[in-house]
Amino acid sequence: MEIVRVLRWYDKSEEHLVDECTLKGISVHELQIIFCEDEENPMYDCYSVETKQACEIKKYCDVEFNFSKYDYFVESYSI
Repeated sequence: MEIVRVLRWYDKSEEHLVDECTLKGISVHELQIIFCEDEENPMYDCYSVETKQACEIKKYCDVEFNFSKYDYFVESYSI
């Protein structure tokens, strides 16, 4: 089983999924640092991305953040 991490963004006004981008090459340890989580946390939950995390997330997904229109989340699923 492989865990895939993605950045998903949702329209603020209509609350529907707009798009997603796979976070290529990001490690669990890097996610723990970005979201200030304990190193025991496997980072399977959904994490809201704020402006302070956007610069770090952008290193793994080429997206132009627009926080006035969209809410961003790092999410996981298994394949």
